Amino acid sequence: MINVHFYCSLHGGNFDPTPFLDHAQFEFLDYYRVGDVLQRGRFKGEISNYGYICLKSKQKGFDEFVHDLYAIKPLIVKSVADRKILHLTLEYKGQCNWEFKPILLQIISKLGLTLTLSCYELEDKQ
Repeated sequence: MINVHFYCSLHGGNFDPTPFLDHAQFEFLDYYRVGDVLQRGRFKGEISNYGYICLKSKQKGFDEFVHDLYAIKPLIVKSVADRKILHLTLEYKGQCNWEFKPILLQIISKLGLTLTLSCYELEDKQ
């Protein structure tokens, strides 16, 4: 395996990302509230009809990130986000294997997160 990227996104029509901003263990890649003017993407300049936040770990591994998310479990579980997704991207050369310990999968489940995995084989540069 060469590179691992991961983040957690929460969004929904009645979702307010503001309570999540008080947690210093995370980096916020992006967030907006219902009614905010979108600053990038294909809907740039339009008013958002849903709230959104994208949380990333601050220099920690995937397991630690999941445990950091678990530390704010009440906030995640009680949020009215329609979608709660834990994204994991693996870029690899040769063969890619990844295993999850049962406790980690249990934590992800208790948080109500959907886990998405994306794998990309890196091509040799010639």
